[in-house]
Amino acid sequence: MKKLIFATLTVALLSGCGGGGGGGGSATPTTTYVPVNDMVVGTEYTIEKGDTIIKNSSDAVVELEIDRKTGETIAVLKSGKAQIKQN
Repeated sequence: MKKLIFATLTVALLSGCGGGGGGGGSATPTTTYVPVNDMVVGTEYTIEKGDTIIKNSSDAVVELEIDRKTGETIAVLKSGKAQIKQN
């Protein structure tokens, strides 16, 4: 009989808990800021893995070079308008 009462009380306590944790507030989703920089004609930009070049005009020309000493990829805007979205 004692085991039945104990089991009943345990079930009652656990079902009242609800299983949820926390302070009742809703979770705020996290957003990741990805910087987008306007490119300037003639300026060198080091491109990292995952970066994206966005051409903003039909006459945009971007030259890509690999530095033989460092292995880095360098982008240079030759004309037009473009941006770099860095990851």
